[in-house]
Amino acid sequence: MSTEWTRYPKMAESSQGWQSVPNSEWVATEKVHGANFSIVADASGCVRFYKRSGPVANSEDFFGFRSQGLELRLSQCALRLFAARGGMNSVAIFGELCGGRFPHPSVRAVPSLQPVQCGVWYSPGLTFVVFDIATAGPGAAERRFLDFDLACAVAESAGFLFVQTVARGTLQECFDAPVRFDSRLSARLGLPSLPTPNWAEGVVIRAVHEAQPGGSKKGGSRALFKRKIEEFGETQYKENGWCGNKVGGTAGAALPLADSSELVRYEMQASITRQRLASVTSKLGHVDAHNKAQCRELLDAFHEDIY
Repeated sequence: MSTEWTRYPKMAESSQGWQSVPNSEWVATEKVHGANFSIVADASGCVRFYKRSGPVANSEDFFGFRSQGLELRLSQCALRLFAARGGMNSVAIFGELCGGRFPHPSVRAVPSLQPVQCGVWYSPGLTFVVFDIATAGPGAAERRFLDFDLACAVAESAGFLFVQTVARGTLQECFDAPVRFDSRLSARLGLPSLPTPNWAEGVVIRAVHEAQPGGSKKGGSRALFKRKIEEFGETQYKENGWCGNKVGGTAGAALPLADSSELVRYEMQASITRQRLASVTSKLGHVDAHNKAQCRELLDAFHEDIY
């Protein structure tokens, strides 16, 4: 990873390959349903903001974070965190921008604000929740992600909100933890319970201690994957091997070219879901249906995500 900003690595949806890796402690945290958002602070005192697809332009009010006053507050937190780390060239703070609606009769809505994502309700205003921090020291070729406990401590000391732990222990204990549960974020923000279930999107399971870049753990890659409830799945089919069932094929059998093309078509159709569209939209920001350029950008991004 370059010391310049790069997008947060896409998380796997399976623990495959990690069961045999010796790691004494794992943690499961609530997966927040919002828009991937990150902040980079460096030694010059500059703070920059990024969405999943790239830099947030100075003129861009990504989901309203500038107009809602988050820009100044998050900048101050980022500079405090950078100062606390000492001797670093830069620090990258990765998190989720969420909220924008909380449908409770006693909670007043924020005028003109739209929800970042629908389906899980966190707060009437915008909220930023940190889930990872990476630093780059002098001469470093790569950023280094902080261990979970350290990332939590420095984020909260700087004034950020950090993702909440729902289970901790061995990999199996974290994997066995319930994936379906009421989101806990709104309660942390002091809001009342909703009258109907407010299911969390799922969990993220990760090793408490990070592998060193180029280390022995799976070639230095990160022990990190997500588990989501069915409502937030981004494909239409959950059964492994559904492709073979769809075309009447035999598992492992070689397919003619025509059948292979048919499988590609089914794979693409399976990926065309409302949840995937919402996920792609969250990377770009709100899209004006009357703005042809924005609609084309969304269509191209959706096509790329499916393909």
